Amino acid sequence: MHPRLRQLETELRAGQPGAEERFWRAVAASGTPLVQRTAVDTCQVTFVWRHDGAARSVAVIQDWGADGLREHFMARLAGSDVWHLERPYPSDAITTYQFSPSANPDPQAAGPYQLDPLNPQRSIAFLSETGNDFVFSALRLPDAPEPVLPVEEALRGRIALHHPTPGRRVWSYTPALPSPEPHPVLIVFDGRQYKDLMHLPRLFDALIAAADIPPVMALFVDTPQRDVDLPCNPEFAAWVANALLPWAWAALPVSDRAADTIALGCSYGGLAAAYLALRYPERVGGVIAQTGWFRWAPPEDPAPEWLPRQYAASPRLPVNFHLSAGVLETARMRDGGVTQRETNRRFHALLREKGYRVHYDEYHGGHDYSSLGEPLREALVLMAGRG
Repeated sequence: MHPRLRQLETELRAGQPGAEERFWRAVAASGTPLVQRTAVDTCQVTFVWRHDGAARSVAVIQDWGADGLREHFMARLAGSDVWHLERPYPSDAITTYQFSPSANPDPQAAGPYQLDPLNPQRSIAFLSETGNDFVFSALRLPDAPEPVLPVEEALRGRIALHHPTPGRRVWSYTPALPSPEPHPVLIVFDGRQYKDLMHLPRLFDALIAAADIPPVMALFVDTPQRDVDLPCNPEFAAWVANALLPWAWAALPVSDRAADTIALGCSYGGLAAAYLALRYPERVGGVIAQTGWFRWAPPEDPAPEWLPRQYAASPRLPVNFHLSAGVLETARMRDGGVTQRETNRRFHALLREKGYRVHYDEYHGGHDYSSLGEPLREALVLMAGRG
């Protein structure tokens, strides 16, 4: 238990008046969650929530990749209005969370999700076209890497909006540094999220300016119907391979070599990137899948991990991979299948067994954009770097 909670417990047992109010004033002044370092590379995080008189259960909702049991229920400190939950984290973790107080004690009967009222730090989890962005409370532990700093204006790339085919919106990133040869190109799914939420153009600027990667171009592909386009949709993959890329070759100074073309995405976007490479290895030679949703299966073939099964059944293709998953992605699923971290481990093992060149990384975060920045930097250097 955090020292403040232990102190409150002691004062309540002694019958000291005003103990709870003193606790909440102190917590409000310091902010939440409560963080204490327990080892050189580990912190204990204590989430606290004030009883509202109605809740019979309170969960800390954090495993966004999970679709089943909410495992992280808080306990109520005896004789108080304090709900609490302690969890260990790597000291450089970055993640997000919400509370779900419910009048129903059933673990599946979630209450409305709420921000932590005592945590002023916020994180946008998904940008909405209507302005109703999904916002969560943010948790950034003491050793978390610093955000990428902007480079000077002369080294900043340009962003341009295109409509290569009716109904499809794509932004191109052109680096400030010229290249005598056509640029390598990244196809970025969930393009608006990576462009405006992840600030990927600024990361490109910094990596190019530091000569960590060559001057690359990027196509940020907007996917507002992501649940239709991204989960192994043959029509969408055909549009990328046979419409978007030929348009880019004609309109932009990008390479048409598969070895110079990388597909990038997270969750369903990571699944789509690997599917695109499976269907069109003559067009796409690299995949960066950040916490790819490889446990997906179509209704007509519901056995889990459909795409890994397709790779297992196909000959080895001329495609290189970078896969990653979060160490926090360990929640059980409603279908009883493997966790999100485990499905990425299994796909990595399968690809290695097939003889693919594949990097695998487990970053100190979960299934949300807030923790993907530093892993993406490392993936870009490995996959697009000069070495």
